[in-house]
Amino acid sequence: MSVQTTDNAHWGKWVQARGAAVGLLQKSALARAVGCTDTQLANWLKMPQPPVQMRKGFDQSLARALKVDAQTLFADYAITDPSSKTLEAPEPVEDTNRLRAEIVHAVELLDENRLKGLRWLLLGAA
Repeated sequence: MSVQTTDNAHWGKWVQARGAAVGLLQKSALARAVGCTDTQLANWLKMPQPPVQMRKGFDQSLARALKVDAQTLFADYAITDPSSKTLEAPEPVEDTNRLRAEIVHAVELLDENRLKGLRWLLLGAA
């Protein structure tokens, strides 16, 4: 970890810089990765300090999108270089059956056009 810089002291700026470091260069790409609206992300990026509580599991989604753990995202961000490669948290071990059921449920909610878009996103123009 490196020593804090002025920009790192502002949580929202750190989040945006970390997003860029992991390849989420556009704010809309970061919002999609987190699963929140562009407006919600914009609100977070304005915050000088992390929120006391995030709803709907956005804390976990944001940490996962930024490839950091919760400790880094909510406490150690001010002393952590957002471009550091050592921040990448290991993927959590999931209950495969539960994860599969959640994916099936989510896909069942999609209409035909969204399913086609998802197929294109996952498989390309093939």
